[in-house]
Amino acid sequence: MVKYGLILSFFLILSTTREAQAQGNLGLGFVLGNPTALSLKYWLSKNNTALDFALGTGGYRGRYCHTHNGNTHCHRRGYGYNDFHIDGNYLFHYFFRSSEKIGFFYGPGIAIETGNHYYDHHEDYDGDFRAGPRAKFGVVWIPKAVPLDVFLELAPTFYVIGGGNTVHGGLGVRFWF
Repeated sequence: MVKYGLILSFFLILSTTREAQAQGNLGLGFVLGNPTALSLKYWLSKNNTALDFALGTGGYRGRYCHTHNGNTHCHRRGYGYNDFHIDGNYLFHYFFRSSEKIGFFYGPGIAIETGNHYYDHHEDYDGDFRAGPRAKFGVVWIPKAVPLDVFLELAPTFYVIGGGNTVHGGLGVRFWF
């Protein structure tokens, strides 16, 4: 139920930004990394501050092996997690003086995840929920010739609900409308 509510919220944000689309302030694209996600950015002021959102999925999977009496045994299922992820950030930008727009960004945000953790020979932990503050920073390139941007980002996240810490990150592209 929470997943459907978050997806609906994302599309409501998209539907309320018609004016921004006409002005070229709305960017929509994707991020490859952890999480791999749809990316939405809305400029609040001319090249200085923006709202940034991501909606996607992340996780990892590992296997472990051990040797006993000369025989190596690898556990079939292993360990890991998969999750549904949404985040929102308020970003500040600084652009260098150059023929192309190249700069960096930083700002506070919040991340929410729900997902499944699994461990070999242990009970599955379905429906984990985590939420907490994050600090996002990265670099961005906005070419003059085409309406897109390319960015690399990292976001240390500290889950105050559900516990744990992580660093999200990825490489992304957004097209501007």
